[in-house]
Amino acid sequence: MIERREETPVAVGVVGLEDGPEAGCGPAVLACLDGERYRRIGIALHHFESGLWHDDRLDVRAAIPDHRVDQAGFTAALLGLVEEHGIRVLVPGAPHVVQPLLRAGPALSHFDTRIAVDPGWRGGMVEFQGVQGHAARHGIPTVRSWALGAGITAESFPVDVRWPATLIARDGTRARAADPLAAVRAERRLRGLVGERVTLLEVLPGTSYEFAAVVHRRRTVARGAVRVLADDDSERPWLCVTVDHPELTRAAETIIASLDLEGPVLLSFVQASPDVFLVVDVRTTLPLWSEVGLVNNGNLVEVAVEHALGRIPDEPGHIEAGLLFSQTAEDVVIDPAGPLGLLGTR
Repeated sequence: MIERREETPVAVGVVGLEDGPEAGCGPAVLACLDGERYRRIGIALHHFESGLWHDDRLDVRAAIPDHRVDQAGFTAALLGLVEEHGIRVLVPGAPHVVQPLLRAGPALSHFDTRIAVDPGWRGGMVEFQGVQGHAARHGIPTVRSWALGAGITAESFPVDVRWPATLIARDGTRARAADPLAAVRAERRLRGLVGERVTLLEVLPGTSYEFAAVVHRRRTVARGAVRVLADDDSERPWLCVTVDHPELTRAAETIIASLDLEGPVLLSFVQASPDVFLVVDVRTTLPLWSEVGLVNNGNLVEVAVEHALGRIPDEPGHIEAGLLFSQTAEDVVIDPAGPLGLLGTR
């Protein structure tokens, strides 16, 4: 556990509060912040983002211009909120928020405000080619990939791609495509969102996993993993169960140490055999299923916030196995060992 002596709660701003079918991790991050220890400031890019509607987990709500429309307005409004509320830490609540937050970093430094993300990976996702190289050096397999050029057509896809396949943008936003025509449409949409290269990943049928951690000096100080039971067309898990698989942990921690990442990290895998996990991608973000960490000392969100402030837990924490997370109309975490099995909802 991390102990702090401040009597005044630390102000934490969560930027990007999409929920439901467009969900990022923002609403889950707010759910994991203790209202007695943190002043929770929800910062939306639209007034209708439903993460603003949760009165029980917000102390301040605000909406600022969408950086995709007005980067200067986004930065100016964000700095105004930081100054007004004394925000100490900003947490990206959606993949597309990472880059604009880091671009505002020099201005934020004047207020001694930290961003809970590794500044070395400006896009929010580690380039897949970099992941492949590091994984190969340690004998960890990866899925096959192709970088897609602008103007790609259905006829120009590699003939040996096995469908369905996954397209992934530089910020980690994904789309599943059943065939080349669907892939062309998905590529244009993703490129329009981020304006950068899109990568095609051949994710073979199999069991998908996510491994999340907070990293300090190549060591995980908090971690958790889930087996994905169901997801949507953007491959966001909406039903999953926590696991503790030694080979999955070994593969994830090996890649994390090799990449020299710092702060929150999320890795995706597909299981090729009982003890072989293929790396799909590596993102510098917190997971949508962060609320499962409320069960024990595996609260990744609070560890990530404290890490941004330079405070590291004395003992590593991890999320226990066997918890079911469901993101339906309300997020539900189920603890089979608890009373009625129900831990919490949002």
